[in-house]
Amino acid sequence: MLVAGSVEPANATPQTACAIVTVADVRAIVAAPVDVFESGSSAPIAKGDRTISTCTYASPKTKRGATFSLLWAPIAERNATYTYYVKRNQERARIKGDVLIVASVRIGRAIDVPASTKLLDAVLKNVR
Repeated sequence: MLVAGSVEPANATPQTACAIVTVADVRAIVAAPVDVFESGSSAPIAKGDRTISTCTYASPKTKRGATFSLLWAPIAERNATYTYYVKRNQERARIKGDVLIVASVRIGRAIDVPASTKLLDAVLKNVR
């Protein structure tokens, strides 16, 4: 059984995903001139007792992109979602306080695991 531990405390107030990491930082991690896909679409959206915010970066010319999502939900749902992503073993996932972070960097359909880990680390550093 997987147990989702917290890295450090985080504030339960939902944040806008695209405000967490700068485009310049994501470009350095992805190694491509990515831009935010659908700017302004990352505002936190509440559905019932959970809130999610996602930021997607894309570079159509290089077929490289990055996505990360922030999920605030009751502990059981958050831990079940974390376990799903860990077992799936594609996106990188971690819980920090009250938020689950899921991050991935892709080249076409393939996951770039080292870059995904770097993106997750950048997000973790900036989530409140």
